[in-house]
Amino acid sequence: IYREISWQVDKYKAIDFSQNMCNIHPIHSNLEVLCFDFDSSKFWDNIKNDKYDLILSSSALQWSKDLKKLISNLSKISKEKNIKLIHISTDYVFDGKNFKPYIEYDITNPQGVYGQTKLDGEKAILEYNLKNSILKGKIIEI
Repeated sequence: IYREISWQVDKYKAIDFSQNMCNIHPIHSNLEVLCFDFDSSKFWDNIKNDKYDLILSSSALQWSKDLKKLISNLSKISKEKNIKLIHISTDYVFDGKNFKPYIEYDITNPQGVYGQTKLDGEKAILEYNLKNSILKGKIIEI
């Protein structure tokens, strides 16, 4: 994600669960890359005292043992500190039976654990702070 940012940032903190993913992050003076278990106290201790303009919740969070709790806690932090939280979700929250593009008001009906987990995250994001946003992408299988 860092490579795609076209605006100036003072500091960017990338946190991932996988050491392999941490190793492929670019190296830059204002980029801090950390690897944590998202359910650990080390993760929360690291982020709770810093100031952020934006929290971008990406797919790496799916490695949490309790994604809904993790997203709920991030959402609470974003509200307490007045930080915009953007959660990246998926079209897997729908059942795939719609023959036109989905819109935000379509009824969700996940058909698997992955889609249900993402939907639980979406609900948690908005439960604590309506200023948060959800970005849904379409997964393309090749």
